[in-house]
Amino acid sequence: MTFKYVISFLLEPASHLLFLCAVLIQLRIGDAKLRHKVLAIYYLMGFVLLVKIVFTKQNAYLYSLLYLLNSVGLDLYFFSLFETSKKRWLALLPAGVTLFYYLIKTFYVGADPLFPSIGFVISSVGILILIFFFLYQLMTQVKEESLSQSFDFWYICSHLIYQLGAFAIFLTYNNLTSKFLSDQHFSDENRDILIYLWGVHNVLLFLGSLLTLFGILWIAFRRKSSSSQ
Repeated sequence: MTFKYVISFLLEPASHLLFLCAVLIQLRIGDAKLRHKVLAIYYLMGFVLLVKIVFTKQNAYLYSLLYLLNSVGLDLYFFSLFETSKKRWLALLPAGVTLFYYLIKTFYVGADPLFPSIGFVISSVGILILIFFFLYQLMTQVKEESLSQSFDFWYICSHLIYQLGAFAIFLTYNNLTSKFLSDQHFSDENRDILIYLWGVHNVLLFLGSLLTLFGILWIAFRRKSSSSQ
């Protein structure tokens, strides 16, 4: 098993598994809120889907399901997180746009045999908008609780870093794949470029999962230290 295989194929499901572990710890030590249960279901489904991607050749079709799952799962999380009804309904809008694109692309235009870049871009933009809405809500409603003691703060900051870094990859991956495949001299070097580019995406996702896991472990440590005093 090579390093290239690990970062390009195994790191993505491993990241979802780490996110799932972090959410389960939050459910264990904190309030079992609906949004965290939604995240647990989302990451479990994402992990199963990504494991299937590793062992199948239907990557384009399964990745289309993945960007739809990303949008719906995270939008439902933000729906539960927002405090006003206007923002809650706003949280459902990106998922609706992503679902509409998925249905049009799948049943009318026809599924793309290559990586579904546009679907991931739509999903990522919607998630970023909701992240910025949450950060604005956080800045306008100051609370006594330290941000470092909030699982949601750690989780959303990790997603902000991941989404901003991965956006350029989502935007260009389909075009690069099409360009390289149309080249009559498609070489191992071109293939390695695509593999390592997706590996960069997986590294960003993995770092996000580590940050979230570190955050919840820090919260657990601080609570244990406070209770023992």
